[in-house]
Amino acid sequence: MGNIFEPSSPKESAQKIVDNIEVSYSAFTHDFKELSKYFDAHMEVFKEVLTPKEVIALEAFVKAFEGDIPDYEFLMNHGTIKSLILKETQRKKTFSKELGGRLNKMMKNNVKFSSLSGTIKSPQIDAQQLIIETMTRIVLEKQFSLE
Repeated sequence: MGNIFEPSSPKESAQKIVDNIEVSYSAFTHDFKELSKYFDAHMEVFKEVLTPKEVIALEAFVKAFEGDIPDYEFLMNHGTIKSLILKETQRKKTFSKELGGRLNKMMKNNVKFSSLSGTIKSPQIDAQQLIIETMTRIVLEKQFSLE
């Protein structure tokens, strides 16, 4: 974000972002610990409706969230979880490629965007990164202006 624009109060803005990440992470781990307890309590029902691979992934998830600190290394090294992550990553790449193609087509076909099209195609600027950073900036500006 700092590469896009410099906030008017860098220290305060940086601290707000760090605080937000910390609160969000704590909420995430708490919620996922609770979710893993639910999965564990109802594992027999899940075994009836899920595929064996999905059950293995669910059991790995439960195990990773048993302790005080989630065992992300266990999840990242777990064969079934790795294959699911690869599948999800491929899906996201497909979406990014499709979105990029459609945005380029829109810019070529729409007079309003013709000047932007040359900028995004510049070798120095990655179109997807530009879009992501811009949208992130807009969302963060809205979030901080509401506080």
